Amino acid sequence: MNFQTIFYDKATGEILHIEQNRYIRNKFDKLKYTPGRTHDEINFMYFQSAWPIDIKTHKVNFVSATQPPIITDADNQPLFWTDRRLQFIEATEKYQTIIVDLADSMGDQLLRLACVIEAQKQNPGHKFFYKCEPQYKEVLALCPDITPFVDYKTHGLDPKQCGTIKMNGGHLYDPRGKGFGKASMYGSFLNLTYVPYHTRLTVPLDFSANFEDFNKSIGLRNDGHNIVFQLRSKNWEGKSWDVQAARELARLAHTVYDCNIYWLGAPQDVQKDFPEFINLCGKTSWMETINILTQASHIFCIDSAIMHLSRALDIPYYCLWGETHPQHIMGEDPRPEDFCATFEIGKTDIKAITPLQVFNRAFPQNAITPSLVYDPAKNTSQHGDQKIIYDYFAGHPAKYRTLVDVGAFGHDMSNTFALLELGWQGLLIEANPERVEVIKKEFAGMNVKIINIGISDRKGKAELHLHSELGHDSLLHDWYPQDLTGKTIEIDVLPLASVLRKNKIPHDFDLLSIDTEGMDALIIDHLFKHSSYRPALIVTECTSYADAPALFDKYGYYLITKTGNPEYGNFIYARKD
Repeated sequence: MNFQTIFYDKATGEILHIEQNRYIRNKFDKLKYTPGRTHDEINFMYFQSAWPIDIKTHKVNFVSATQPPIITDADNQPLFWTDRRLQFIEATEKYQTIIVDLADSMGDQLLRLACVIEAQKQNPGHKFFYKCEPQYKEVLALCPDITPFVDYKTHGLDPKQCGTIKMNGGHLYDPRGKGFGKASMYGSFLNLTYVPYHTRLTVPLDFSANFEDFNKSIGLRNDGHNIVFQLRSKNWEGKSWDVQAARELARLAHTVYDCNIYWLGAPQDVQKDFPEFINLCGKTSWMETINILTQASHIFCIDSAIMHLSRALDIPYYCLWGETHPQHIMGEDPRPEDFCATFEIGKTDIKAITPLQVFNRAFPQNAITPSLVYDPAKNTSQHGDQKIIYDYFAGHPAKYRTLVDVGAFGHDMSNTFALLELGWQGLLIEANPERVEVIKKEFAGMNVKIINIGISDRKGKAELHLHSELGHDSLLHDWYPQDLTGKTIEIDVLPLASVLRKNKIPHDFDLLSIDTEGMDALIIDHLFKHSSYRPALIVTECTSYADAPALFDKYGYYLITKTGNPEYGNFIYARKD
């Protein structure tokens, strides 16, 4: 297979020129094929593929600063594994029946099964089957959406009229980045641009009756008070949680919950017994594993077969991520049930996740609150509000450990980041979609829900006026006119109470931090007048209030302090009760 030398614009990814089998020795050689361009404007890459590159429809796509660029087609589909795509296209042109041979581990089998299901939808004129290794047959047969291949005679097929595709090999994750999970990556084998990871497994109603003797032998409880651990990978330390950390989580769980804890996995995962849990590593079949999962009240796992099986069975689980990430594997942002030390690729350190963080999120009614000790070096608030907040909750213990941050912006100037870091639950509301992406990265792994919406006194559409100064974007057209850019984006707006109700925030939740660039007074006034929401503590920007003492006193609040600049600082008000 020959290689092609692709010359492209470094700023836009536009392909400028293609040479066959041309090795570039220096920058002058590079400029020879792109006349009129400078050295700093262009770059080149070698691309070895049977797939023809079209300057008009293909381009170079820059995934991230840490990844090499990739070539994509008009549908943004990467041209890696083009030999596999060509093989699939040729097979569908020649045969009406396609047999897809799955490969790899249980988790990857479920990811690849999603691809076969999607290929069947996208190619209605063809019949699809899948093949898998013997140890996975019983499990995958629980999927109602695709037919397992038994043999040609059973299905009445002529082997000469069937094409076979083997889905082996692949990268750790899809290089296209956000929104493209591992199923989409494997979808490239079947010429699919995008694959939703919706593989489902269904068990019969009497499924557990087949395991009565097994359940008795391991002491599985009939009341459902069974917890599953699968927190180590036999060959990947970066994905594995320390056994001692797991033992501490088990100890904490036992103090508040009468239960049995079972550790599942490979024989190498846990090689000795501990009093905190029952070690079943290497001692269960896949069907016995599923039986335990269906009768578990809590499942704590890593990026593993247990996670993928739980997802396919629609069983809730908590996942501790190390090195991989929900965006890479699922194509999704982290849920509150996902623990990630950071969003960045290759930097998700599972060892940074503490047993207390996991316990508090899984057992919120029994959450253990760490001491609120203010550290100036870790202050993220703009005016030192964090110390006032800490001091307040040290004397008035939080009822729910729940906060709402309107105009969340990000880590910088955040009044809430420190509490979220301690395991509080948060609803973060931000109007600017670009800042929402920043928040997702900076608050990754925390127990937060992030909403991209504007808050006002009405439901509808509004213009968000953009500023050159970060943090000044406002729904008001005359806010900070000196750094207005003249650009606006249309966004949805809602009253705060509507958002709180939809997200089931308690009416007397613990902390409301609001910084909406001139809209605070309007929003607070509407919240008080038209709802029964009365947070214990409110931090709000001073500048929009004509008479803050009168408003807050009317609704039962007293001023703790005012912080920062007299005009643009914050009021901190507490509920009188």
